[in-house]
Amino acid sequence: MSVAAGLVHDLVSGMAGILWLPAALVLAAAGAALVLDAFERPSAAVSAVGLAACIAAAICVAAALQAPLQQAVPGVYGGGGLAGAGAAMYALAALAAATGMRTLPNSVRGAAAGLVALSAVACQALAGAVDAVVMILALETLAIASYGLVSASGTRSSGEVAMRYFVQGSVAAGLLVFGLAGVVAVGGGETSYEALTASVASSPAAAAGVLGMLFVAALAFKAGAVPFHSWVPDAYETVEPGVAVFVAGAPKIAAVTAVWVLFVRTVWASETFADLRTAVAIAAAASVVVGNLAALKQARLGRLLGYSAIAQAGYALTGVAAGAVGTGLLVASYALAAAVAFGVASVLKEETGSDPRIEDLAGLASRRPALSAALAAAMLSLTGMPLTVGFVGKLWVFYGAIGAGLTWLAVIGALGSVVSFGYYGRVIQAAYFAEPQAALADTADEAPEAADEEPLQPNVSRPRAWPFVAAAAALVIAGVAPLVFGFEQIVRFFMV
Repeated sequence: MSVAAGLVHDLVSGMAGILWLPAALVLAAAGAALVLDAFERPSAAVSAVGLAACIAAAICVAAALQAPLQQAVPGVYGGGGLAGAGAAMYALAALAAATGMRTLPNSVRGAAAGLVALSAVACQALAGAVDAVVMILALETLAIASYGLVSASGTRSSGEVAMRYFVQGSVAAGLLVFGLAGVVAVGGGETSYEALTASVASSPAAAAGVLGMLFVAALAFKAGAVPFHSWVPDAYETVEPGVAVFVAGAPKIAAVTAVWVLFVRTVWASETFADLRTAVAIAAAASVVVGNLAALKQARLGRLLGYSAIAQAGYALTGVAAGAVGTGLLVASYALAAAVAFGVASVLKEETGSDPRIEDLAGLASRRPALSAALAAAMLSLTGMPLTVGFVGKLWVFYGAIGAGLTWLAVIGALGSVVSFGYYGRVIQAAYFAEPQAALADTADEAPEAADEEPLQPNVSRPRAWPFVAAAAALVIAGVAPLVFGFEQIVRFFMV
């Protein structure tokens, strides 16, 4: 038995060394899903293909943690230490596939599954890119797929939100390309991160700061940070919950990891970019304040999670500004917790036929105790409560900020976490302590936004909730594990 286990380990490790293999598996599954959908195969078959490929890809990328860096594509993809981020993104894609996306119209489920798979591959490329051209191509591929996923429900409101998202994303892309053109011109045609950093660092400080800000603006837009955050609440409220399981977290992991690789590993080493580092810290503080205060008054779960995502982007940028090693773990913990929350919303929408409001969660603990426990674990992890992995990530980020001389930013982040329990706790209170009759309140005053937005019919069969219950258990297990194995082990896996 040990010989067989050793062979399996060697096989997985060997495959993980070929860092394009996970992407190839998922892209092949996307093609297969589109073919199945074209021939009107059952949606269960489409989701099963994507689920199997994403799980296999996550295992391969996670095994690459021990793979030598020279096995990455030289000058194009970093690999190695990015294994934790890559595994998390494919795991989120697997969770999205596990929903079957059954809240979407039948005609677009295959296309949505293909876009999720394509987005996961783009996220892996963006997170591991060490060349600016590769980073831009991955970022725009991810952006175009995200526009399609936001509009996948086919309603008028989703189309409007996707169009606004597209316009803002195009502006951010234009800034990025303009900045890259200037950087490449200064660097004599070099596009690798290291060459760009060296060339810009030797240029006048004002020019270096302007060019760096253009890069920050584009990547901050994808992460949903202030002042490039206006698309986030609308997109999170409109996107179908089964799709949001992936969209809410994976692009943020990729964008923050890309910022980390580009700035922490290269730019922060030069004093030329001191003002740029201060700008990132200010954006982080603004995101924490705006996101947490705006989330306090939200009534819909999707919109609440949207403003929450802005605050979480602020915590992540705090780690980037400080160069904190726990940044990757913080973003991964947010993504998994957000996926659980949207997964619960997907299950409830499939059961009731409508998007859940916070009041609609009343009595959930008595009706669906496991689902309610999963939602509570997600909310506590997003808050950063002890014994959840969100606490571990925030602890390391705030500790790193204090060590980097950004104590004021750590204080703002800690206060923001305290404030966030005001709205995360409201979700838990509704699920566990509100009277079930509150869920039956008359909602006739909320007229449909458009005639083409007919509510879904309630599903008579009970949708699958176990993937999100298992993911919620992982949030707690990963939060308790450091007490047994030490904090360094779990942080090391997600160290970017």
